[in-house]
Amino acid sequence: MTRTVIKAALAISLALGFSVAALALSVDQSKTPVVRNFGEQELHFYRWTMNFNDPNISGTTGGQKFGAMLRNTFINSIACHVTTAFNGTTPQMTIGTALGGTQILAATGAGASIDLTSATYQSATSAAGLGLSATSTADVTIYTKFVVTGSPTQGSVTCVMAFTPPIDM
Repeated sequence: MTRTVIKAALAISLALGFSVAALALSVDQSKTPVVRNFGEQELHFYRWTMNFNDPNISGTTGGQKFGAMLRNTFINSIACHVTTAFNGTTPQMTIGTALGGTQILAATGAGASIDLTSATYQSATSAAGLGLSATSTADVTIYTKFVVTGSPTQGSVTCVMAFTPPIDM
């Protein structure tokens, strides 16, 4: 009898643990992201995962905000690992300072785009928004968006954007 109660309690706690873990990955789009600044001269980063079926992630007006940066933040790099290849026609990802604003990572361009059709690690070495170009005029909110034609049924990518805030100015 005691073993049955212990097993039932363990099963319930596992189920609750998994549901809490799933909530930890969702981002509330009604909140404005807070700027990260550790107050030290060190590399900061945002890490996020984008799935083909995330709400508001695709379309002409879609997009998810995931971070914020101070004016004159230096964007060091963008690297992504496509863990599950996206299907659909020419799936692409953009990262920008607004849904239609300055692009940090454009959908296309040699060395500046992420190929979502193959499950590999990739680095956007020549993205237009690296350096200060995307943050030189004001504090910005950072968005990501999935661009595709057709109806994808799979795909997941985890990205890291490394940056250095202007704490020495």
